[in-house]
Amino acid sequence: RNDKTAIVVHGIPHTGKPQVLAYICGHFTEADIFDHCRRFTQYWKSCTWGIERVAAQKVLLTLFEVWLMKYGESNHITLYPLQPSTHTSKGARIQVFVNLMAAGEYFLPEGDLDATTQFLNYDLTMRDQTDDLIDAISYGPQMLLRYRSAILNNAQMAVGREQFAGRVQHGLEIACV
Repeated sequence: RNDKTAIVVHGIPHTGKPQVLAYICGHFTEADIFDHCRRFTQYWKSCTWGIERVAAQKVLLTLFEVWLMKYGESNHITLYPLQPSTHTSKGARIQVFVNLMAAGEYFLPEGDLDATTQFLNYDLTMRDQTDDLIDAISYGPQMLLRYRSAILNNAQMAVGREQFAGRVQHGLEIACV
């Protein structure tokens, strides 16, 4: 099965509550993924990328570091590995995200249909279902839990650079693959 790749931007706007700001999902080459991440980074003024650390994605960490150096952006963007997902951990991660949304502690974009539909159709007992987008989205809380201080530090350092002055007031942005 050829899964889709989802690239998700998470942020903490002036409300102080984490939310998904934007995403794109599809069949992408490595270069496509990198280009989408760069476009999201430029638009949202993000400075932190999280990349799932399984199978082929392991290579993306090294490849993207090399490409960031090539484009002179290695000092502006930090890459972090995300925990590999097994069926159990993926289901648990998605359930945590749903619980955070239900508690009003995490939000999807207003009017979102794609992610909402995947969340509503997700069955914790089934394998091989369409869940690429919500799988990527559900990494947001993991990024915050593991890397919050580094993300905030990166964002604080970026605020002084005009090209990275944030659109999100508190400056926390995350791009997940």
